[in-house]
Amino acid sequence: RPSVVEMTVIVALNAVDGTTLWSFNNGGGAAAIGPVNGGIISYASLHRLWFASRKKVGASANTVWCLDYTDTGATLRWGAEAGDVDGFPFRRGTTVYAGNDLGEVRAYDADVTTNPNPALWTFATSDGAVKSLILPDFATTKLYFSTMNRVWALDDTDGTQAGLANPWSTPARGAGSIATPSRP
Repeated sequence: RPSVVEMTVIVALNAVDGTTLWSFNNGGGAAAIGPVNGGIISYASLHRLWFASRKKVGASANTVWCLDYTDTGATLRWGAEAGDVDGFPFRRGTTVYAGNDLGEVRAYDADVTTNPNPALWTFATSDGAVKSLILPDFATTKLYFSTMNRVWALDDTDGTQAGLANPWSTPARGAGSIATPSRP
């Protein structure tokens, strides 16, 4: 019986002809990337990208990732242990936001080179997985996201746990509730 080796690899393709420019797997083995179910956010002007993954047994504990890249390769800038993430992270300013399958939203310093990158703050909803992404309002400091039964808003006033202000969510049941809301 043949053995199956699963490996997540991030691949950059040439947009003109589809050829591979580079690939990144964090070295595989004990450092390997778990399954990636969401999108990849890239800021070409910074030559940096962010993505999220699930944990994989025997692989890296990191599930939020930041890579520095060029036209010929990519290197790990930082990773963070955030629990399984089926959505994808989003950057606003110098902060990257990610929501995990436990219903937590976490904020990370986008520009550090510390690996693992500790969370700046964590907000727990106790309402199931965060769906897809945290949507920042670029005109304010508000963040919007959905979980199993609710739509949420947070105000990240200063990038710290103490700076989270005015959180609200729709009712889980009854008047004003939204049955299984989509992502914002």
